[in-house]
Amino acid sequence: MEKNYGSENIRALRSTAKALYDIRNPQIAEDGEDIVERAGNKKFKLDAENRVVALKNFGKIKKGDIGGFIQFEANLSHDGNCWVYDDAQVYGKARVYGDAKVFGKAEVLGNAQVYDKAEVGEDAELSENAKVYGNAKVHGECTVKGNAEVTGNATVSDKTALAEYAKVYDKAQVVGKAKVYGTAEVFENAKLTDHAWIYQNARVYGNAKVYGDTSVIGNAKVFGNAKVFGSAKVDGSAEVSGNAWVSGKVKVSGTVRVAGTGSMKGNIELSADA
Repeated sequence: MEKNYGSENIRALRSTAKALYDIRNPQIAEDGEDIVERAGNKKFKLDAENRVVALKNFGKIKKGDIGGFIQFEANLSHDGNCWVYDDAQVYGKARVYGDAKVFGKAEVLGNAQVYDKAEVGEDAELSENAKVYGNAKVHGECTVKGNAEVTGNATVSDKTALAEYAKVYDKAQVVGKAKVYGTAEVFENAKLTDHAWIYQNARVYGNAKVYGDTSVIGNAKVFGNAKVFGSAKVDGSAEVSGNAWVSGKVKVSGTVRVAGTGSMKGNIELSADA
């Protein structure tokens, strides 16, 4: 994804800040400066390009180290070991705090938050009301937006996309060009990859793997050690579990349950009403 870095971008954003943010935000004062600055307990300052410059040693950061760009001091907490590295940018009402790291050419904007020991890096973009926390990692060229959340020890990377109220947590992995939308969740040790698409209220969990050009939608569930791949589609209130495999152009919908060691492939369509 194309990025636009440097002091001009940050300065342009800062010049319009007073029209966008007001004193009702507990973290941002009327003049756009962090309330913490007034207390004199600072671990960094901003240079002429709006890069952070460490004022003391903390974590792996040494006094004098120069980091990435932030629009306001409020974007980066003076507490904890959190830091913005490299050419990463944090602006708008976005917040980085705790021991979180934002690095590479990542962008964190809007009302997004990165905290605890989470990482957002490389060319990732976190926007709107998205949150990355716990020990989660968001890398690559992925986008996390809306009210989406990545937490626990989850990994979201490559060119994936999370939006709306999607949630990825525990030790789940979402990689490749996979998408998680709606109120869908991927959790436990599940893995979603390739061009797989999980949306609406679908759940993928356990040790399940969903990959290829598959879609899991509606209230469908894929769990256990199940695998759904190829161009398969699981929707409605259907479930695929156990050690079952569903592949090819199989469509499982309605209230169908595929479980145990069953295997389905080809152009089969199974549907059942409740």
